Amino acid sequence: MTTPPLACTLTPDQLRCDAAVLLPGLQSRAVRVVWETEGVRLTLDATSENLAVVFHAIQRERRCCA
Repeated sequence: MTTPPLACTLTPDQLRCDAAVLLPGLQSRAVRVVWETEGVRLTLDATSENLAVVFHAIQRERRCCA
């Protein structure tokens, strides 16, 4: 079994694209945004569209940062 990489596997261009879209895309859907010491907490309405966006973000992170 191979060990997953410890660093992001995306190319620099992919990172730039995702950084410009991923968090702002989630944040624009949030009904509440709380910045905390360890990150940001977003509260979204429970809609199928929001679920799909969150699912996409999780899948992207799994592909990038095993």
